[in-house]
Amino acid sequence: GSSATTASSGSSDGNAKETAGLTNFRMGFVYQNGAINSDGTVPVPNIPQIPWSKYTHLAQANIYPRCATPTSPPAVDSATLDAIPGSWGKSFSLMFTSRAHASGKPALVSLVGSSGSDWPNATSSPLQTQLFVKALLAYVNANQYDGIDIDMEGNTPNAAQMVAFFQAISDSFKDVTKTWSGKALLITADTSYVQRSLNNLIYPYVDKLNEMTYEMQSGDYANRQIHPWHYSTVRRDMTANDGRY
Repeated sequence: GSSATTASSGSSDGNAKETAGLTNFRMGFVYQNGAINSDGTVPVPNIPQIPWSKYTHLAQANIYPRCATPTSPPAVDSATLDAIPGSWGKSFSLMFTSRAHASGKPALVSLVGSSGSDWPNATSSPLQTQLFVKALLAYVNANQYDGIDIDMEGNTPNAAQMVAFFQAISDSFKDVTKTWSGKALLITADTSYVQRSLNNLIYPYVDKLNEMTYEMQSGDYANRQIHPWHYSTVRRDMTANDGRY
C-alpha cells in the first residue's frame, strides 16, 4: 500500500474539498517499527529525522482493525505506536503528533486493512461499524491526531460495508463536538487500482483520495527497485528499506 515515505503532489480538485487546506497536498508516510528488540528494548524513534518542511501533512503507520468474529467488540490494534522507546517518555504516537504540531503540520494516523483482515468483522453490521468508528475516534483523540488515513490493501472489501464505514467515520470525525481539537478531523483514503470501483462511492466522505497504482506492476514488488513508482520517495535507500523513514 502506502509502503514508502512518500510525497505525492495533489492538484486542485476544483471543489469544496480544497477548502480543507489540501491544495498542493504533499503527505509523507512515516513508518516506525515499535516491535520490541531481542534484548527487550524498544527501537530508537526515527521521528527526529523527519524533514517536516517537505510536507503539508504526515501520516504515521500503522494501526489495524481487530475483530475476531462478526459479533466480537471491534478494537484498534495500536501496539506498535503505543510502545515507549527507552527514556524518551512518550509513546511513538504522542511523540509524532507533538513534533508535527510543533512544526505546524497536521498529523494523521494510517489505518491498514483488507478483505483478509479483521476489517470485514469490524464492519459486519451497522452496530459493529459504529463501535469500530467509536474506537478509532477514541484513539485519534487520545493521541491528538488531526485525522486518519484509511489504507485499503489486498482485495476489495465488501463494497456496501466499506461505504457504510466511510459514511460513519465521516459523520463522526466531522462532528466538532466529538474531537479533541474542536475542529473537524481530516479523512484521507488510499485505494489500490484493483479497488477502483470503490472510488466514486467513498469519495463524498473523504477529504483526499489517493489511488495506489505503483506503475501498476501487478504485484511485482521484487523488481520495484528498477521501476519508478507512482509516488516518489524523499529518501530512497533501496538496499535497506525502500526509502522508508
